[in-house]
Amino acid sequence: MTTVLPLMYAAKKYLLSGLVKECVQMLWKSIEVETVCKILHHSEIFAESTLRDKCLSFIALKSRSVFATEGFLSLTHDDLRTVLHIQITSCSERFVFESCVKWARHQLEESGIDNPSDGEIRRILGDVLYLIRLPTMTMKEFTELAAHSEVLTADEKNDVFVYIATHEKLESLMFSTKCRWRFVERVLNRSMVVRSSLRQCCLCNAIDFQTTVLSAIIGVGLYGGEEGSVHDVVVGVFKGDKCLSVTVAQMLSVSDKSPIRVELERPVLIHRNVRYTLRVMMKGPKTWCGDKGVATHDFGGCGKISLHESAFAEYKNGSSVHYGQIPQLIFMMSQPVILPCVGS
Repeated sequence: MTTVLPLMYAAKKYLLSGLVKECVQMLWKSIEVETVCKILHHSEIFAESTLRDKCLSFIALKSRSVFATEGFLSLTHDDLRTVLHIQITSCSERFVFESCVKWARHQLEESGIDNPSDGEIRRILGDVLYLIRLPTMTMKEFTELAAHSEVLTADEKNDVFVYIATHEKLESLMFSTKCRWRFVERVLNRSMVVRSSLRQCCLCNAIDFQTTVLSAIIGVGLYGGEEGSVHDVVVGVFKGDKCLSVTVAQMLSVSDKSPIRVELERPVLIHRNVRYTLRVMMKGPKTWCGDKGVATHDFGGCGKISLHESAFAEYKNGSSVHYGQIPQLIFMMSQPVILPCVGS
C-alpha cells in the first residue's frame, strides 16, 4: 500500500485514468481491519466515492475491530464524522461513544497534552459528539456511562435520560434517537442428514444464494474427512463472472461429522435480492456429505435466504441445493436494535 498511494497521487495529477483504476483496485484489495481507516482517508483525498463506500461497508461489518486500531485513533475530525454517519454497525452505541473518547484522548496526547480532562476531550470532539446516538442506549448503559464521564453537560445528560425513560424528545435534545441497524451473526445449516461421501475430494462444489436483507457472508462450514485428515481449501464468492473474494486455507479434521468453520479473508457485502455464487475447491481425502437440504431458510425477523442450483458446471463435484458439501453458510445479517419498552 505504501507504493500504491504515491502512484495514485501521480496518476490523478497527470489524469492517467487507466492507472487510477488499477490503483483503486489495488487499494480495495488492501482493505483490512488495520488498513481500512488509512484507505478511507485517502479515498476522500482522491475523491474516489466507490472506494470510500467500500471502506465504510467494511467498517460497518467490522466496526468493533476497526475502532480498536491505531488507524481509527489517527483519523482526522472529518474522517471520524464520515465514519459516524454509517447506519449499520457490529457494536453497541456505548462502544461507539467510548471509542470516540479514546480517539479524542489520542488527539490530545499527540498534541502534547498528557492526561486530558473530560472538558478537553469534549472540546476536541466538538459537534461530532452529536453523531453518537446516545438516546438509543439502554438505561443501564447510559447510566453507567454518565456516572463516570463529564464529557456530556448536565443538561445533555438530562435530555438523554428523559428520552430513554419516557421517549419524550425535548426540544433541546441534540442527539439522534434513531437506532442504527446491527450486524449479528447467523449460521445457515442447510443439510439435514450427514452421510459418507462416495466422491473423491478434488472437484468444485458450488451453490447460488440470495437474501432478502442487506447482509455479509463471512465464512462457510465444510465437512471434514471420514478419517482424521488435512484438506487444502479455496473458497470463492462471485457475482456473475466477477470474483468478489477468494480465501485459501488448510482445514484439519478428526473424522467428526460436524462442519468445520472456514472464515473468509475478505467478507463480502451481500445486497438484497441479488444472486451470488459460492464455490469451494477441496483437495484431500473423501469427506462426509449432507443430504435432505431445503431451498429456503427464514431467520425469524432477520430476513430469508434462498438457495439455487449453480450455473457453474466445470468440474462439479455434485453439490446441489439438497445434497453435498457446504453444509453451512455464515452471515452477518442486519437487523434493527430493539430497545426495551418503557417501564420494562
